Amino acid sequence: MKKKAFLFSGIVLILAAGAGAAYGTYPDKVQGSLKVFDGVIFSETDQAAQKDIIDSIDPVSGKAAKEHPSKAAKLTEAGIEVDKNKKEKTIDFDFDGKKTKLKFSSVANGKKEVVLPNSEEGYQLTPIANQSGYVLDYNGSLYGLDIAEGKIAKMLSDTVGEYDRETLEKKQIENLPLVWGGRARVNPKGEFMIFFSNREAVENGRGDGQLWVKNFKTQEQFPAFSGGYEFIGWGEGNQAFIRSQDTIFGIDLENRKQSIVQDHVSPESVVSYPYLVIPELKSVKVASLTSKKELSLVEGIGRVDMILADIASPKFAMLNFPDPTSFNTNIIVVTDPENAATKVISPDAGSVIETFSWIDSENLLVVALKKGTTAQVSYVVNINKLHPPD
Repeated sequence: MKKKAFLFSGIVLILAAGAGAAYGTYPDKVQGSLKVFDGVIFSETDQAAQKDIIDSIDPVSGKAAKEHPSKAAKLTEAGIEVDKNKKEKTIDFDFDGKKTKLKFSSVANGKKEVVLPNSEEGYQLTPIANQSGYVLDYNGSLYGLDIAEGKIAKMLSDTVGEYDRETLEKKQIENLPLVWGGRARVNPKGEFMIFFSNREAVENGRGDGQLWVKNFKTQEQFPAFSGGYEFIGWGEGNQAFIRSQDTIFGIDLENRKQSIVQDHVSPESVVSYPYLVIPELKSVKVASLTSKKELSLVEGIGRVDMILADIASPKFAMLNFPDPTSFNTNIIVVTDPENAATKVISPDAGSVIETFSWIDSENLLVVALKKGTTAQVSYVVNINKLHPPD
């Protein structure tokens, strides 16, 4: 079994020994809601811990007496073992002339020091493929974070073409704050970054914002798409797929060319390259973007609320409501889209699956909720050990 890094917060790890316990079809459960980031499982403060912290706040000082420091652990052949090598670092940087401090936690995962999300610090992180650094989304702009060097630096120019950041920050368009850069995504080769900016809307008093691109090789920054959009997946080379309203576009980030891929699609549609996945009521359409071949998944499909593609393969998984009129859920994993091969993850009796995420191409992290309560449990499922549906 491959070793994987884990980070848990405020929970007790009680898993049976043996490799199958954590990665079997029905593994032992860990209390709380866990997440995956950059190949690491972690937990920010859960609901119960948040209540304890709030209840401990001194009304005079406003400070909480309680805190819940995170704990690191690694999955080994013997099960879960606590890792005492989690690091904490505070980095000073110049934020528009003001000295700012941000705190970061990190844990080693192989050769990479993985920095963990921290909603309390007010930033968001995006990994950069094939690099140790991260894109730091903070207070309306994007920065490069080098945790090893302890440095934060600007990623975006303050003046691009007709747009000047300092000038636009002074404008008030119906109380619309300037987003110079946000919602960053970096392509799998680590050569291009796409991001959202509403600088055009603030400048002209109209518009929904734009998709901008930064070429890491040339450092050039340019707008590539006007209008509101949602990123839905990467294609071959430098191609990004986005959805704008009910239309999917393909955009070549190098030559800036765009084309319409599909009209009249649902908001949950994603690209799991080379496939376009479009959910419909009681069916899911899977269209090959290369051969134009189409198939329809209907067995067991009710209402699909969430689709996540595996980054490293064409596999994808869907949170499915088998009966669209019920709250009961399962996960349908499509292991071979070309041949409509699927496997199903069902919750324990009395529970519903709330969410899930890919850890890697073999393993899913599943979060379930006990019916009638707020009690959550998390567990890992190895899809190779699942049986196809009967």
